[in-house]
Amino acid sequence: KPPQPSDAKVICYFTNWAWHRKGVGQFLPSHINPSLCTHVVYAFAVLDPKALTVRSHDEWTDLENDFYSQVTSLKSHGVKVLLGLGGWNDSEGDKYSRLVNNPMARTRFVRHLSKFLRRYGFDGVDLDWEYPTCWQVNCNAGPESDKEGFTDLVAEL
Repeated sequence: KPPQPSDAKVICYFTNWAWHRKGVGQFLPSHINPSLCTHVVYAFAVLDPKALTVRSHDEWTDLENDFYSQVTSLKSHGVKVLLGLGGWNDSEGDKYSRLVNNPMARTRFVRHLSKFLRRYGFDGVDLDWEYPTCWQVNCNAGPESDKEGFTDLVAEL
């Protein structure tokens, strides 16, 4: 069955660093037109390399300037708001591999992520690890077990 118009999803990304741009490139949460998006992904939170739990990428922007709540307020317009976790810069190194390949770390991560999403009002998460086994496209970096571990993490979420 082909998708129906009501089934269409328009996923919009808001990058928390866009407000640092000068001039016409600057983009704030107030610039998001909720009538254009069915979902907004707030990019990005990061994985703490020691605790292997989620944390704000930029507390000054996300929390002190209230960008999390400004973006999640779009839910009042019927928009689903997700938290993007990872991204290119945060995918460097082995921390995601250590997370997905350790069942106890995954359990702790899932519990912490659920609390984090509820605390800040997000509807869900967009996992943007680039990439299992191919960290930042270096396909000699990660073990094959990253793929199964990532699948396990998604199932546990």
